[in-house]
Order: sequence, then structure tokens, then C-alpha cells
Amino acid sequence: MPYRPLALASLLASIALLFAAIEPAEAVSSGFPEGPISIVDRQPLAGFNTPYSLMDLSRSGGRFVSFTWRLTSGRERLGLIDLNDDSLRFIATIDDTDVAPLSPDASLIAIRQGLDVVVVNVSDGSTQVQGQSARGGPIQWLIDGRLSYLDSDRALVFQPVGGIPQSAGFQTPDPPGPDDLASSVQVSPDGTLVLYSRRCQAHLLDLGSSTTTTLTGADLSVPVRAWAPDGSRFVAQHVSWTDHCRSFGLPPVNDILFSSDGTRVGAVLGSDLSLSTSHTVSWSPLGHWLLIGVQPTGTEVAGFEALYAANTDAQERSRVLKSRSIDTAFVGPNGRIVFSQYDRAKGASHGHLEGTVETGRLVES
Repeated sequence: MPYRPLALASLLASIALLFAAIEPAEAVSSGFPEGPISIVDRQPLAGFNTPYSLMDLSRSGGRFVSFTWRLTSGRERLGLIDLNDDSLRFIATIDDTDVAPLSPDASLIAIRQGLDVVVVNVSDGSTQVQGQSARGGPIQWLIDGRLSYLDSDRALVFQPVGGIPQSAGFQTPDPPGPDDLASSVQVSPDGTLVLYSRRCQAHLLDLGSSTTTTLTGADLSVPVRAWAPDGSRFVAQHVSWTDHCRSFGLPPVNDILFSSDGTRVGAVLGSDLSLSTSHTVSWSPLGHWLLIGVQPTGTEVAGFEALYAANTDAQERSRVLKSRSIDTAFVGPNGRIVFSQYDRAKGASHGHLEGTVETGRLVES
């Protein structure tokens, strides 16, 4: 084929347009600078032969942590850790649950059993069914003690324990066929704002005024525990939406910090850590600390999840656990942190699931 300068020029122009199109995404990928953050005073709290999965930190004082422990029968034991005296106790044996948030006074734990929303009394393990949830939808507690969840029609409801669900005035999109939209919803702690995804973007809805703000950045989803417990800020995640904005896959994933009014603050970890299969998120009670668990891609990498801590006030971050972290860690007042780790990173993918729940203190030196 003869050389055609115009064709080459057209190709170069197309490449230039392509790079121009991805430039905003690259800008979003820059993360907080490294800071002098570390875990000190580490102490073992309990050992296990299969992992204790930490599920939630109590909002009032950050004293209690709920957790689940999978049994060989396929069921789970629901438990509670008291960080004041480093004690651990089991509350009830339950079917598999994907959530276990603590009520504001830590007297109840909400779980999902099948599609039922169930509350468990931490004092005696008794249970009470509250209603039916959308599959994969959020189950949360509001600061006034009401439950917040998507019902079987994907309508957001607020419900006093033992009371009648009340419509919150929002319904998650429900396109035909399977989708991830129900799992990409989180309500602010006071129940006034809703984060949700639609058309490959994340939106912030004010339930009182019915005004909606579209967050800056394409391909944003809403993770579990997106909101800081004090409602001052939240995290959305840059993901790869597919199937006409109905489902999303990982990698890549980037955690983007926003203020409560929807103003973008910036990416937390950046593109160097976006090549991962999942990022878990949790907050300290007043939103100062943000913890992000990063599971790398690859084969036989179950034991190589790292844990990062970010000071969202100073906008600094640091890797505080290089590997062996399990699921989600939690940090309470004064930097008290609790996390689970495998004993051996390489063994976790081969059935060696032994490990330890540890406590420590998150500090900036």
C-alpha cells in the first residue's frame, strides 16, 4: 500500500483526541501524598482457624465491633468485640449474612437472612424479623435508631424497630435482568441524603428538597459504609460500569473523597493501587480516619490484601498493613484500631486460614 501522509496525519489526530479524552480520568486518579501513619501497640485479641470477618463499628464511642465466623456447616456465628476490655463473645448462630451493622446504642445488630431484614438483640441473641429487603441492597441504621433499607420493590424505607416501614421518597432504578444498582445505594446517617448510581454516574439526592447533584467523575459507584458516621463526607468509587450501566466490574477501582454537599475533594489512593479486585471502606466515628482494604489482582492472592489509612483532614495516606489483612478493619476514637490477619499470606489460597484478630493504635509520627 502506498504511503499516504494524510492518512497518517488523520491517525495521529485520532490518537491525540483519544489521549485528550482520557486526560480527566487520569487527573481523577492522582491520590493523597504519603504521610507518616502507622499502627503501634499491636496486641493479639483472639486466634481463629477460619477468619473472623469484622462487619461494623458502633457509632457511639466506637466501643463495639460486630463480626461473623463461618462454621463448617455453612452457617455463621454472630459475635461482638468490646474494645474497652478486649473481650469477644458470640451472640447467635445464624444463616449467612452480608451485613451486620450495629444500632447507634450497640444494643441491636441488623442482619439479612435470605431477603428478611432481622434484628438481633446483643444481650440474649433473640431475633425479630422487620421486613423484606431487595437482594444486595443496603441495610443501615440512622442516628435516631430507625432502620434504613431498600424493600422488595427497591423503595427506600425508614422503619422503627418493630414498627411500620415508612417511604423515604426514593426508589432505586430496576432495569430488566440482573444488575448492581441496588448494591450501589447508601443513606447519610441522619437520613436526609441518598447516594445512588444511575447511568454510570453517582448522584446525591436531598430527600427534603428533592434536589439531585451529579457527582464529578464518570463511572462512579457507591460502596458499603460510604458515609463517614458524622455525615461530614463520603467516598464514591471509580469502577468499570458495563451492560449499559447496569453492572460494574473490578478492576480498576479508585476511591474518591467528597464533602457532604457533593463537592469533590480528591482521589485517596490513586491509580497506582487501582488494579485490584476490591476495596473495602470504613471510617472513624468523626470521619478523621478512612481505612481502605486493597485486594490485589492475580492468582492465589487471598492472603495479600493490604490495608491503607488516610487522614482525610490533612489529606495524607499510608500503607499500614503490607499484606495478610482480611476484609474490613475498623478504627475508633483516639485511633484504636481492630483488624483480622492471616498467619501466612501464601497459605491462605491453599486452605490455611488460621489467623488472629489484633488491636492497636493508629498514629501519625
